[in-house]
Amino acid sequence: MVALKDQLRSMMDPAAFQKMKYTISTGYDLLLPPTTRMNWCKEVWSRLNIPKHNVIAWLAMLNRLKTLDRLLRFGVQVTSVCCLCNLQMETCQHLFFECSVAGQCLLEVMKWLGWHAKTSNLQQLLRLIGRSKLSKFKKDTLAAATIGLVYSLWRTRNDVIWQKSSVNPYRIIEETKWTIKS
Repeated sequence: MVALKDQLRSMMDPAAFQKMKYTISTGYDLLLPPTTRMNWCKEVWSRLNIPKHNVIAWLAMLNRLKTLDRLLRFGVQVTSVCCLCNLQMETCQHLFFECSVAGQCLLEVMKWLGWHAKTSNLQQLLRLIGRSKLSKFKKDTLAAATIGLVYSLWRTRNDVIWQKSSVNPYRIIEETKWTIKS
């Protein structure tokens, strides 16, 4: 208890600390580390999104998907080449949307929606959606399409690895469109 009191005293000016009315909640707020605002939360957890899409997008935004580069860091013996394009190392950043296959799919979905974004980075895409001067419904639709595409790419990637299926960008695009429409 004394150590906690000393820690609080070192965080604030003693005169200011004595003048303020102390409550448990203010002490708790002082001890919490500063939080960073997640600019993408509203887009990822939008009501129009399918819950399983939300979870995959959330993990992608936090860079917690089990991509091949992360598996290598964990000590799993796998090849690190992206299974969609077979050109670069598979990272979350590469998979969404630096990969040529993923980039092609993103361009087609954006063309379908009449959306002209200049970025191919997932974090920047969601930030652009959130900051755009569009109606809430249009923002939610763009977010649902982007997050649906993330899910479709992740699912296709897993099918290629585990089921030995082939990569078909047009199937990914059609699956994403069908999911968003229904």
